[in-house]
Amino acid sequence: RCIRDSDSSKKNVGINALYFSGPITLTGFYERDQMSNPAVPSTYLGTTKTDWMLGGAYDFAVVKAFASYGQAKADNNPNKAKTVQLGASVPVGPAGKVLVEWVKTDLSQTKVDRKTYTVGYDHFLSKRTDVYAMFMGDKITNQTSGTSFGVGIRHRF
Repeated sequence: RCIRDSDSSKKNVGINALYFSGPITLTGFYERDQMSNPAVPSTYLGTTKTDWMLGGAYDFAVVKAFASYGQAKADNNPNKAKTVQLGASVPVGPAGKVLVEWVKTDLSQTKVDRKTYTVGYDHFLSKRTDVYAMFMGDKITNQTSGTSFGVGIRHRF
C-alpha cells in the first residue's frame, strides 16, 4: 500500500507491507513526510521526517512472540530515535489472553532513553467483542517514572 499526499508542493510517501503465512506474520513500513503549517497551507517549513520499522510475530500455540525494530529522524534535529519492541501473547482458557510488552527508544545524540512496559489481559465475550485491562509503566532518563491503568470494551463492526 502506498499513500501519497494530494498537496503537490510536498513530497510525502508512505509504504506498508504485510505478510501472513500460518504461524508467521511479518510487516514493514517506510514513511517520509515534509511538514507544513496548517495556518499557512501549501507552505513547506523545511522539516522532513522519515520513519521505518520492521516487525514480526510467530505463533507457537502456547505463546505468540512479537518483535520489532525501527528508526525515526527529522532533518531539523540531530537525534535519531531507535526503537526496539518485544512482546508476547499467552492464551488463557478458551477466550482470554495475557499480554506483555517491553519497548525501549534511544535518542542518538542526547543519551536519553525511554523504557515502557505493559501487562494486560484481554477476554473475548464473542467473536467481535472483548473487554480488556492494561497496566503500563513508563520511564524516561532523568524524569519521574509514570504509570497508567486502562480498562475498556471493544466491538468490531
